[in-house]
Amino acid sequence: MFGQRIQNFHQLQLTKQRIVVVGLCFAVWAAIITVRLVQYQVFRHKQMVAIAEAQQQRTIKTSPKRGSIVDRNGKELAQSIEVESIYIAPGEIKNSHEMSKPLAKILSLPEQTVLSRLTSTKVLVSLKRKVTEAEASAVKNLNYPGIHFVTETKRFYPKDDLAAYILGFTGLEEEGFSGVERQYERHILGKPGFVFVETDAHGKPFNRYEKEPEIGQSLMLTIDEQIQFRTEKLLREAVENSHSRGGVAVVLQVATGEILAMASTPGFNPNIPVSNPAELREKRRNRAIEDAYEPGSVFKIVPYAAALDAGLLKPEDTIDCQGGAIEIAGHVIRDGGHYGLLTASKAIEVSSNVAAIKTGKRVGKERLLDTISKFGFGMQTAAGLPGEAPGFVGGKKQWSDAAFGALPLGYQVVTTPLQLAAAYAAIANDGEWVQPHILKKVVSTIGNTVFEPNIIKRRVISPKAAIDIRNMLEGVVLRGTAKKAQLEGYTAGGKTGTAKKFDRAARRYSESKYFASFCGFAPVTKPEVVVFVVVDEPPFGTHHGGQAAAPIFKQIAEMTLQYLGVPPDNINPIASDDGLFVAENEQPEGYIFEGTEDHQASGLKSHETTTDKYGFHNNVNHVEILSVSSEVGAVIMPDLRGQGIRTALQRCNSLGLKLEFVGIGEITEQVPSPGTPVNPGSICKVVLQKGK
Repeated sequence: MFGQRIQNFHQLQLTKQRIVVVGLCFAVWAAIITVRLVQYQVFRHKQMVAIAEAQQQRTIKTSPKRGSIVDRNGKELAQSIEVESIYIAPGEIKNSHEMSKPLAKILSLPEQTVLSRLTSTKVLVSLKRKVTEAEASAVKNLNYPGIHFVTETKRFYPKDDLAAYILGFTGLEEEGFSGVERQYERHILGKPGFVFVETDAHGKPFNRYEKEPEIGQSLMLTIDEQIQFRTEKLLREAVENSHSRGGVAVVLQVATGEILAMASTPGFNPNIPVSNPAELREKRRNRAIEDAYEPGSVFKIVPYAAALDAGLLKPEDTIDCQGGAIEIAGHVIRDGGHYGLLTASKAIEVSSNVAAIKTGKRVGKERLLDTISKFGFGMQTAAGLPGEAPGFVGGKKQWSDAAFGALPLGYQVVTTPLQLAAAYAAIANDGEWVQPHILKKVVSTIGNTVFEPNIIKRRVISPKAAIDIRNMLEGVVLRGTAKKAQLEGYTAGGKTGTAKKFDRAARRYSESKYFASFCGFAPVTKPEVVVFVVVDEPPFGTHHGGQAAAPIFKQIAEMTLQYLGVPPDNINPIASDDGLFVAENEQPEGYIFEGTEDHQASGLKSHETTTDKYGFHNNVNHVEILSVSSEVGAVIMPDLRGQGIRTALQRCNSLGLKLEFVGIGEITEQVPSPGTPVNPGSICKVVLQKGK
């Protein structure tokens, strides 16, 4: 009996131990479960929710909607349009092999690629995004199961290649790759949308929710669509007709620094994707800001501007050109003609190398370098376009005599077309440099201005020095190397450049490949625009700036001034071509320049309208010149018949009379008649005819 009790006691103890062990096991298990629950429910809650959702639902991110880009007049240059993307729900597809071939043919995709996507294990997979209307319509007509369409946005350029280098282009996700599309990405890029799809346990979609993307802010550019279009057209035609390699043209508004047009050729259509990276780089590079080159004689304005500003030179001062040759550090640099004493004005007209070098020496290294920096060479203009090259000024620290001798000639300095255009604009703007820029303002979705660029201005040379060099550059057009840049109805000034291209492979300058350039402004009396043109590798023999680039300047400048409604200021007809072309550094020996009257007038008003060769309506026929003297009392009307309008204007000015005229040539009729007493301020009307 006692033994039984002992046995029962041990059995009870064993049972208790087992209960304790089991209890401990349950406690440990509960603790582990609790820890895991806390871990998943608290610390890894988001991750677990995402995994669960991924098994039952799918979110498709759609492209953000970019704001529009417009020109200065609000004309749309870039917009975002709605397109459709095609997605597949593989769980709904049973006959993938039968579907793959028709889909591949319609969408221009490899059949194997389509098949792999149709048989994917994912809930939803992209078949092809941002398809054309024709592709979307053809796929819908197939009426296949498991095919879903999602609305997205795509960048569209309604004018195709117009201003392509300025606008840039975007990628599949609507990210900006170049141009203002890239530069102002933070403003123009909107917020992406999404499509939310829920699926059942078998992966079949049963519910869908879509959130549209938000549109970004819009850009208003400084360019004018019409000026841009015509600049591109004129440049392209000239380059193609001359069989040159390419070209660049920039049109700047003098007072504001606004870029009215910026053209490069050959161009590209941003609506057409490019898959070849080499082709992408070559065809979509903005040569006006990304390509820097040694400009040649177009740079000669810098030493002359520095000398005039410092009072070291006057336009009428003479420079001994030493028979057209000068030795610098053992190198003989020559002019095209055997020039002796030339005034500074005449020296820049014939583009004398000797005179430019001597002027640079007179200025000195420090002052010349300071002027170069003030003009903005060797630094980015920060015009609002990505990829801009800063250029380069050689020998800043230790200028050798050879380098210093080459600098006034436009070598040992590397510039971009935009830098040169801005420098000439500073001269045209009475010596004040105004930062060139492409952006006018950023506008919100409700039309409010949210950003405007802060334009930098700085004094480069004095107003007097600027006026002096403007008049000197007018002589280049009237009598010098740029006769082909003379405008119809307007005075113009500028400088030609013919620069040898550096052959990197041969490590020397080419003897047959050149950059031909011309940079000018108009009208001279009150410059409104600067036009810079550079032609890459024009045919040898017609490779000078005055031959290849000046005629393009003429066309672009005339078109721009007429379009802007700038009154004509050159009332005398352009002299007929005498058949002699004065080439930079290749002037005919002993060539004598004919004296040419300074054709300028002021205070012009237009009354009659006509349509010009560019299709613009312009006021060009009837011009009234207003010039009133302070004299009082009656005067006798002089006989103006047989005189040119310039002389007649001067005579009327001296008497305090106003002058109206019609026609060109010499005066044949006048009212009032000669000898008639008239009061100061009276109007004299004259008729001009050629060959009278």
